[in-house]
Amino acid sequence: MLDGDEELRGKFARVVPSLTVMRELAEKRIKIREKRGAIEFDLNETEIKFDEVGHVTDIAKKPRLLSMQIIEEFMILANCAVAEKFGSITKMPFVYRVHERPSAEKITALNDYLDAAGSRLKCPLDPIPAQVSALLDRVPDDIKTAVSRVTLRAMSKADYQPTDKGHFGLAEPHYCHFTSPIRRYPDLAIHRIIKAYLHGGLKAVSKYKDFAETASQKSSKAERTAQDCERKVDDFKKAEYMSHKIGERYTGTISSVTDFGYFVELPNTAEGLVRINRLPPSAAFDGKRLCIVCGRKIFRLGDKADIIVDKVEGDRIEFIPV
Repeated sequence: MLDGDEELRGKFARVVPSLTVMRELAEKRIKIREKRGAIEFDLNETEIKFDEVGHVTDIAKKPRLLSMQIIEEFMILANCAVAEKFGSITKMPFVYRVHERPSAEKITALNDYLDAAGSRLKCPLDPIPAQVSALLDRVPDDIKTAVSRVTLRAMSKADYQPTDKGHFGLAEPHYCHFTSPIRRYPDLAIHRIIKAYLHGGLKAVSKYKDFAETASQKSSKAERTAQDCERKVDDFKKAEYMSHKIGERYTGTISSVTDFGYFVELPNTAEGLVRINRLPPSAAFDGKRLCIVCGRKIFRLGDKADIIVDKVEGDRIEFIPV
């Protein structure tokens, strides 16, 4: 409808004016967050398609649609507003979504990685969000995704806490999970507290002090388990799809280099390993420059690489170089 589909705009004419205003507001909110220094990681999400019996039929980079951004901006704004409102009430038990400033040790490791990748960029050891955001904006396109991953790993892990400490990545001083496209237990926990407060004030929510602490801890632990499970399932499904592509040739991008080989990410987001023993005997890992040197040929982060799908075992994919 926002793209101008006249049939849909006619069918749902009553909501077209609202959608137009929503788009304008979301675009303004995006600019406000960018100006404040909110961090946007250039990471590829995977869209996995299945047939009627659950077999993978296709994997691809998930598109980031304007409609998704509109929902996301209003969701973030609602979360900030609720966190600020209830964080200002003394002795109010609550569950906040907290993302703390990264440690100097992790930023040092990030800078070492940038140096090894051949970049002259550096991140301050005690950064503000805008400095991390500016760093990612200046990273060359060929290594942007890889550097985004490493930068994300350098950040502190977001978790749930009973104390309002703000969200570093979003550059927001107050944040919670009040609403989301998926219903989370922390959302329901604060809905329970909010309803009690609206009906009975602070006296009615005093019993939730220990509950907020417990809910925060359990939710953080459950989230980590769920994320690990989600990544594992994605890896298995990507491998299942690529198991039907044995012998096929692709061009991808080197996403990581180690002493045992280099990983290549394909345009469909599948990632596989080219083992160093698949290269000529002269191939050697250069840890300082984070590359593999093979005569005149150098395999570096961000370089394009031609490969053939060699084998799949479990959730692991292996390539051979062309």
